[in-house]
Amino acid sequence: MVISGVLEELEVEGYQRLLQIRTAEGPVWVSHLEVSEYLEAGERSRMLVQGSSIAVPVRLCYVLRFTQLDASSDLGFSQRSGSLSTYMTGRVVNRMEPDVYLIDMGGSSVIPVEFEYEPALAVGSIISVTGELATILDLATQ
Repeated sequence: MVISGVLEELEVEGYQRLLQIRTAEGPVWVSHLEVSEYLEAGERSRMLVQGSSIAVPVRLCYVLRFTQLDASSDLGFSQRSGSLSTYMTGRVVNRMEPDVYLIDMGGSSVIPVEFEYEPALAVGSIISVTGELATILDLATQ
């Protein structure tokens, strides 16, 4: 899944970045690790500029558990304002690794979900999870 919009806010600490991206559906918070740029508090990033357009591929990580839901459940994701904590409901599409599954959130939104353990999920099942939206790759390489 790719989050596209305008970079509205950027918080930095060392290599860690917290991005607020204004999308057509509203603000989305995403964590990002920028290994090619270390910044002290108050320094500005040369890689990411507030007000610029941005499109970042994301994953849902740090998932500790899932809940099995019925087929009538609404698919999608939501966040509380200003929080990386992301609640997602989707259909299991594929197992990529023992702890990573591709989840379809409806429309064309398919996202890798990284669990902190190796769950046994059936392809086609509907699940809900809570985790953190994070970028997949170093934005400097895009």
